[in-house]
Amino acid sequence: MPKEAPVQRRRGRPKTKDFDDVGRRGLIEAGKRIFASSDIQKINRRIFAERAGVDPNLVRYYFGDMRSLMAEVISANHNRARNQMLQQKIDHSPEERLRYRVRRTFQIFRDQPNQHQMVRMALYDTPESDYHRDWVALLQDAVEDLEDILKEGVSCEQMRSGVDAASLHLVIIAACEFWATNGPVVNILFAPKKAGKALDDSFVEFLENLIVRALRSCNDDGPGELETEI
Repeated sequence: MPKEAPVQRRRGRPKTKDFDDVGRRGLIEAGKRIFASSDIQKINRRIFAERAGVDPNLVRYYFGDMRSLMAEVISANHNRARNQMLQQKIDHSPEERLRYRVRRTFQIFRDQPNQHQMVRMALYDTPESDYHRDWVALLQDAVEDLEDILKEGVSCEQMRSGVDAASLHLVIIAACEFWATNGPVVNILFAPKKAGKALDDSFVEFLENLIVRALRSCNDDGPGELETEI
């Protein structure tokens, strides 16, 4: 990330000509948009503020530096998805929860293609920070939720036992991230058939079916072949 020239810090909340009501939440929302459409290695506080239409000192006032703002955007993206996944525990079967998890994970990377690059830049080299601890807790919580899905699936004989939740979690992330962040490869392989949202939907349905069929209990007499064609 480019180094920022030192700026003398003024006391109090900086004023902006056009965005006097902007605050912490407004900067996080602007970060979601700007980080999703930019080369984030080239985004410093001045460039970010220019694109967001705010005083550069607002970033320093609320977050201290760009790395902290990036960590807040990461947290906001994942916490929203996490809360939505938890809602699926109400009146949804294990298979329905698993399918939703695949779809929602894909949407994280479709909305924010730079998500993992942001994680590497903002969190990996700061293991003692609160942001890093929160990220580790979020990962562990995600695996625990998947373990709950698998356990419930086994108990109602929808899923087979002995599946490692952490490995399955990484498989879902890897497949969703690669598709969402490697448009040229996807277009070369599939664009003649479909494009845009229709292509995304076909892939997500294929991935859902692939995972669900692989996890089915040996007692399940359902179809063994994948019916979805991308």
